[in-house]
Amino acid sequence: VGGRGPNVYAADTQVVIDLPDSVDSSQAERILATEAATIKGAGVLEPVAESLGAPLDDIEKSTDASVIPGSQIIRIRASSEDPDRAEAIASAVVDTYVGTPRSDSGSAARAFIEGELAKVSSQQADVQTRLDQLRLQPTPPDPATERTLVEQNSTLDARVGALQTELVRLQLQELERGKPRLISSPRVLADPVAPTPMRTAALGLIAGLALAAALVVIGLRGRADPPRP
Repeated sequence: VGGRGPNVYAADTQVVIDLPDSVDSSQAERILATEAATIKGAGVLEPVAESLGAPLDDIEKSTDASVIPGSQIIRIRASSEDPDRAEAIASAVVDTYVGTPRSDSGSAARAFIEGELAKVSSQQADVQTRLDQLRLQPTPPDPATERTLVEQNSTLDARVGALQTELVRLQLQELERGKPRLISSPRVLADPVAPTPMRTAALGLIAGLALAAALVVIGLRGRADPPRP
């Protein structure tokens, strides 16, 4: 029974996620798992299905992505009864994944912070200029006016510092996510991945042994029980 059914072929390709040294092992594991899930998500597979003219469900069932233990490499595998089809799916998936712009939301946030930083820096420069002009007057400056300008300058300076800190955080966040890089082009495996009669037979043998052991235990318990009157 395990040998019945059409042959299913697989095409493998690999990408590496270049993560900086600042990322520890737990962070790397989480990032890589997220990337593997992204590959299997609709954001990648929907464009693939459209480009191949195939139902999304078929592409989802045919595609898998897994992290190679102890590495920053993700293996992408596509399977099909047609080896050329498997290779085409794997190629489309990896091209779509690698070509997808990274951190669109992060880039938008960074652009907003950069705009705010430029605006607040301009406001601070204007206040500082007014303060310098006030202090350069031949007559002593008005204490209340000077105090107001000093307070405004201090508030704006603190705002500039906070925006700069947030900008650095966003930049580091983008770096830590890493960028995928293709290291192995799609390649069809020489042997089909299904059916697997040897593996099925092994599982059947294990199941048979377990069933036989259970029957022996039941039989021994039956002999040990005293006959009922």
